[in-house]
Amino acid sequence: MRPFAPRGCPSPGARPPRRPRPTARGAPAHALPPRRRRRARRRLDVDLEFHAYPSLFDGSAWGPSETRDPGLGRDVLLWNWQGNLSWFGGRRLKAASGVAYFNKTEAAERLLLAWAQAMAYPPNSDAPDDQALDLLVNNDGWIDRAAYGWLPAAYLRMSPHHSAVAPVIDHDRGAPVSGRGRNSPKEPVLPPHALPVPPPIDHSEL
Repeated sequence: MRPFAPRGCPSPGARPPRRPRPTARGAPAHALPPRRRRRARRRLDVDLEFHAYPSLFDGSAWGPSETRDPGLGRDVLLWNWQGNLSWFGGRRLKAASGVAYFNKTEAAERLLLAWAQAMAYPPNSDAPDDQALDLLVNNDGWIDRAAYGWLPAAYLRMSPHHSAVAPVIDHDRGAPVSGRGRNSPKEPVLPPHALPVPPPIDHSEL
């Protein structure tokens, strides 16, 4: 039988509570802002169903020359309706924001921050978030500030568009896409730049 201890006091022989792991600058890791933690981030709709392991989220699945760290692959992975249109040469985004992957790179974190700031801009309060991301990439120069990977149809299979595709990630358990979830008619606008826009990545130095 364990010895009795008053409430709030550790019982005799109990291990002391762990202290937060300090970082190089002395702040606990959990207290650091997200940009200091450098973890990959995934954005997924709640009505998705995984049928297989999403191996394209692994850095080794992409070419080693796309980012400054050969082991990290692309900066950002997005599902792009226009990713395979030869007219745009892979340089235009029409996103479906049900699946998005932001790697643990500075370029990915800058884009994620710009996206959050665009959605926090009051005129965009009712605008679709995927269209705001399109606007940043296509009209604000972000297509050249990060290395992108366009995810295949299997990573957001939507019926009836992709009925013949074996899914890795299924939208709404394969149910047909209906008009109930259509985007708001509000069109997003670019917020003003309070700080200088970061320069594009020079891929020749990678």
